[in-house]
Amino acid sequence: MFEDQLKSLEMELGIEVPPAIREVLANRYPNASREQLLKHVTNGQTYFFRHPDQCEAFERYLAKSDALSHWRIWSAGSSTGCEAYTIAIILERARRAGTVLGSDIALDRLEEARTGVYRESRLQRITLSERDMYFTPAGAGMWRVHPRLAAMVRFEAENLTLGDGPGMSRQWDVIFCRNVLIYFDESMARQILSSLVKRLELGGLLVLGFPEAFFGLQHPELKLLTSRSAIFKKVAVQLPSVSSSPEALPQTAGPWAEPGPFQTALRLHAAGRLKEAEGYLNEAVAQTPDFALVHYFAARLQDELGQPQRAVAALQRFFDKFEPEAPGLLDFTERNGLTLDQLNLAAQRLRERLAKGRA
Repeated sequence: MFEDQLKSLEMELGIEVPPAIREVLANRYPNASREQLLKHVTNGQTYFFRHPDQCEAFERYLAKSDALSHWRIWSAGSSTGCEAYTIAIILERARRAGTVLGSDIALDRLEEARTGVYRESRLQRITLSERDMYFTPAGAGMWRVHPRLAAMVRFEAENLTLGDGPGMSRQWDVIFCRNVLIYFDESMARQILSSLVKRLELGGLLVLGFPEAFFGLQHPELKLLTSRSAIFKKVAVQLPSVSSSPEALPQTAGPWAEPGPFQTALRLHAAGRLKEAEGYLNEAVAQTPDFALVHYFAARLQDELGQPQRAVAALQRFFDKFEPEAPGLLDFTERNGLTLDQLNLAAQRLRERLAKGRA
């Protein structure tokens, strides 16, 4: 029953659930319906201003842009709407006009997004003054997005694999597609990525999730905008012919790149399933304690779990283990379109933020 439901859902969505996550779902939800599986397969923890470094980088970019521009922004895979409303807040803070489309495949999540009412825990990255500015009370421990922000955002259903929804049917200045492509196998992820790039105006931005940047999802028309975020700019290039054969896909090497606890932890982390990710990441640290990257992701995870002391300790281990000439680190970054400087800067940025929190 479970396998039949999951296989049917995989075929419908064009995704491939990794074996480790498949096992977790089978143990926890053996009698789950299609709707329940859809929720657990494609949705995780979401909150306002997730990945604050990335949000800050986008806000700085907007602040330097033409003040008269009207920004057309698409939040693909927006889940319950926190990302779409976060974008509206960023637009207002940068004093820029714009409209935001939030899309998702799950109708119940879209309904929650349209309601715009959230538990206080979803506002964990929002200061009290910002909460009063952008939200209104909606009952005990609940907050409603302010009407002026809600007026900037609309929500529609969309299956990215079909390529004919409201997002894929027009051009955009910015597309957010964070922690969505990780659900698809590599071939489908690249197909969707190519479709997203086509929907971007020349000079437009594509904002991916950090794990997706590490998974080697690259495109010849995309240029990394900043070294501290997975924000890419569409540039004009002569497109080479693209082969869809497995041999044309980038390969990874080393125990950290094989299907196992590290890769599973990255996917669970990106999906917002933080406690599950923590268990697999602990296992990865035990298996490869000298691999600096596992400690970096451990620090990011502990930061999101609200455990700053553990995050600081993990980050210190990253810096202790960080060796520019380490074969494993060089292999992982080079094969996934990153540089050691970008990784080091991201770690320094995280350390700065953690230090501020402790001050």
